[in-house]
Amino acid sequence: MSRYQNSSSTNNRHNRRRRMGMPDPIMVIGFGMVVLVAVVVWVLASRQPAQASVEPTAAARSTSAATRPAADAAPASTAGSVEQGLVIKRITNTPDPNATVVPTEAVPVTSQKDEPFKRTAKNWENWPVVPEMTTRALEIYREGQKNGRDAHAFSKVGDCESSATWFLEDFDKGPEWYSLGNDYAHLEKAIKYFKGSHGRTSLAARDGARVSTLFTSLWVDPTFCETSENPLTCEYRVHNPAFAIISLGSNDNDDVEKFEAEMRDVIDLTIEHHIVPILATKADDLEGGGRNNQVLAKLALEYDLPLWNFWAAVQDVPNGGLDWDGAHLTWSDNFFDQPGGLETGWAVRNLTALQVLEAMRSGVEASGD
Repeated sequence: MSRYQNSSSTNNRHNRRRRMGMPDPIMVIGFGMVVLVAVVVWVLASRQPAQASVEPTAAARSTSAATRPAADAAPASTAGSVEQGLVIKRITNTPDPNATVVPTEAVPVTSQKDEPFKRTAKNWENWPVVPEMTTRALEIYREGQKNGRDAHAFSKVGDCESSATWFLEDFDKGPEWYSLGNDYAHLEKAIKYFKGSHGRTSLAARDGARVSTLFTSLWVDPTFCETSENPLTCEYRVHNPAFAIISLGSNDNDDVEKFEAEMRDVIDLTIEHHIVPILATKADDLEGGGRNNQVLAKLALEYDLPLWNFWAAVQDVPNGGLDWDGAHLTWSDNFFDQPGGLETGWAVRNLTALQVLEAMRSGVEASGD
């Protein structure tokens, strides 16, 4: 049989299979090969790692940065977040489950509330602005009452910060001269209680006064004072106060030890006259290092006396409440409830002085005297 006859016979068989509806073996094999290739491709593709993120181009990064929300607008969550196509990952420390946990010793936590503030001469800057009535001050007050001191009177003892007519004077002139507002309305009690002392000119307060000035007869006012008196004893006799606000030190900036010794004399004489000394720190630091204020704190502790920490009161005031010369106070009216009403040294001085007087008045009231 020739090759051509075999080919013809094969074709006849294919034709018969197509006529009988039977599949052609060659086609079946071909179709199977296609399916097998597809399966292999699918299996290989499924084993490929996920496609890595594509780093944005420089232009894309620029666009993302321009449209990124501000940092304070970011969510508080620590989970990853997506911003403008950039994946942000926040790394956290994951504890090792196999690690050995070593217990730590508990450390007691303390706060300032647990440990009351202990006043010392060195930490005078942290003392409160307004003092309380002390035990010794109340004793002196009671002795003064037995000796006829006027419970509703106080004297000003000091330099230009005490002699100026605008130191407390407005509170005797009437309500049109000041405004306490709601926050300080309670100070009206002190204004009424000490009426007549606010605007009075003290015989123991002079411009340029040093502590030694209070003990020289050359500074007395002959209209009111006797020849044997000094400014301090004259003031105490004429006005007969129960309290004395003693504010000195700005002009005693050359000898701190002398300042302390002379201040002791002032305190001793005031107590001898059964008058409560209220010491006051000053806003300036002409002597350097706040040394005079530290002396005043030392004396307040030693004698158990009230200390009006005026220095602390003006630390939040522009330039510490001081004028261009670093010695005198900046000035404004006493309208404490107005915008900027407490932005000058004199406004704060008058307000805090009232607060001190109210502390003394309420301290006496609370004692039952």
